[in-house]
Amino acid sequence: MAYIRRRKLRNGNLSKKWYYTICYTDDMGNWKKSERVGSESYAETKKLWRQAQSAADSQQMVPSVITLSDFLALWDKEALTGNAYKPILSSSIDPLSLIT
Repeated sequence: MAYIRRRKLRNGNLSKKWYYTICYTDDMGNWKKSERVGSESYAETKKLWRQAQSAADSQQMVPSVITLSDFLALWDKEALTGNAYKPILSSSIDPLSLIT
């Protein structure tokens, strides 16, 4: 939702420029807000907000549909050298595999 406003100045008057806030997620997955200066026109500021929010939304990562066990199997084949982690991964992902 758009959050577009004018700031109140120290003298009590409203500023001439409009400000807008964009919401995004950082690399750790936490939601952040960033306020930016727009223009003196509300319509122009709304247009700037749409462009900035669209750019922020396009940079967000989309969650994958791959399961953790499938990802670790892929990771095991591509990244691991040797079998040092294989017992740890198999017991964490599929504890019943240790019984058989």
